[in-house]
Amino acid sequence: MHPTVLSASILALCIPAVSAIEHRIDRRAVVRAFNPHRNASSTTTPLQVGNGNFAFGVDVTGLQTFSPFATMSTWGWHNFSLPTTPGQTSVEDFAGLDWWTHDRLVNYNQPNPAQGDISNWLIQNPQRLNLARIGFSFNGEVTTEEELQEKTQELDLWTGKISSSFEYKGIPVYVETWADASSDSIGISVESELLAKGSLGIFFDFPLPTRNKFDAPFVGVFNATSSHNTTLSLRGQSATIRHDLDETAYDVSFSWSSKANVSGPAEGTHRYLLRPSGGKKHIALAVAFSPGVTRPKVPCVSQIKQASSKWWEYFWNSGAFVDLSAATSAKATELQRRIVLSQYLTAVNSASTTPPQESGLVNNGWYGKFHLEMVLWHLLHFARWDKYPLLWRSLPHMYSDYLSSSLDRASLQGYEGARWGKMTDPTGRSAPGEINSLLIWQQPHAMYFAETEYRSFPSAGTLAKWDGILAPTADFMASYAFYNASTGVYDLGSPLYPASENTNPNATVNPAF
Repeated sequence: MHPTVLSASILALCIPAVSAIEHRIDRRAVVRAFNPHRNASSTTTPLQVGNGNFAFGVDVTGLQTFSPFATMSTWGWHNFSLPTTPGQTSVEDFAGLDWWTHDRLVNYNQPNPAQGDISNWLIQNPQRLNLARIGFSFNGEVTTEEELQEKTQELDLWTGKISSSFEYKGIPVYVETWADASSDSIGISVESELLAKGSLGIFFDFPLPTRNKFDAPFVGVFNATSSHNTTLSLRGQSATIRHDLDETAYDVSFSWSSKANVSGPAEGTHRYLLRPSGGKKHIALAVAFSPGVTRPKVPCVSQIKQASSKWWEYFWNSGAFVDLSAATSAKATELQRRIVLSQYLTAVNSASTTPPQESGLVNNGWYGKFHLEMVLWHLLHFARWDKYPLLWRSLPHMYSDYLSSSLDRASLQGYEGARWGKMTDPTGRSAPGEINSLLIWQQPHAMYFAETEYRSFPSAGTLAKWDGILAPTADFMASYAFYNASTGVYDLGSPLYPASENTNPNATVNPAF
């Protein structure tokens, strides 16, 4: 996660709620004062448009022309084929490892040296997908960013619009990039004489995911074309490219406003090209990403613009707000910058229907999986800023969704209640790992979330919403504590790992967290 996101999230946890005073804050002015500006692409960090469940990262051209930053979603996951090693061909074959735990053997979800293939498969799968790369093609010529002149770019935090402009061979190009507020779609508007000349096109390219634990700053590879397939279908001024990877399939559907041709894939690639052919210097392109089950209607660019502007204005005008503009200290200005930018980043990368991974929708860390001990940091700030609708996208239903597997985990180990996992995918399966299976400080987080919500909404409805989660959570905590007859008190562990994850698990007892 971005350091600014984490630091401001911690700040949000610590700021007490206070009553408003008689002073109307010009929120738009405060927010826009920190609009990011660039004159070159970052080598590591894109500007993004998105809505929490979907994000599109761009380089200085407003697309992914020179830097293949990610297009990522909540639903876009992929599994490589299971191993064919005898006795390791299914998830059910995995046996884990037994550890002595208070005079009894307890089975933990840890890589088994005798089952290396299935152990590694469970760690590495599924991995989150980079859905596509979209960028400019300059008449098919090999072009570098250094060949562009007068490059400027601004992210308007108030509307969620990225405005980019540059010159290619002395001819200006103006680009707007938007993300829809409620669908996995982007809107792109381009204006340039290069379009009228037919020398500026837009390409679509499709990567293959990797088994890398960390894919940063870019996700996937574009040179393994024989390992996956793409198929183009055309209909009037719209097209769909279907991407098939093993048992995973999804669609990228797009429509455009003026006459153009679509061709591809280029030989030896999965790259397709949209080239305007109507002699007009403007094109509006809407692109929608969807799982292969259904193809949603592609919204038009004007609808995406309107939805984005409306949603972001509501976001900034709702909930709590901090205005430090009257302060003269440079530290106050820097704090204000972090407060504003972190809220944009977390709305784009964390406000999803499942918890965010540690790098959000920027790139992949830990194969794109999320860590339940980090959910508190990644989501609680939405409550502290009084933006509960964003918190409710994933909570408490995440705990309800993963309750069954957590009950099974505790039962297998001889405990009561539900033992929450750690490095988790959308199915609720926790990846094998020594630290993963021995960590416990994520266990009470559900209680803190529930208490926070109840303080804001002290009702029987809030209690009922969380009751089915808190009871099994508490049951495990009570069952896990071991009565030490020699001291007359209950102990936590061993074996366990504390939050630092750097101690001997067999010698760690009663950590603070």
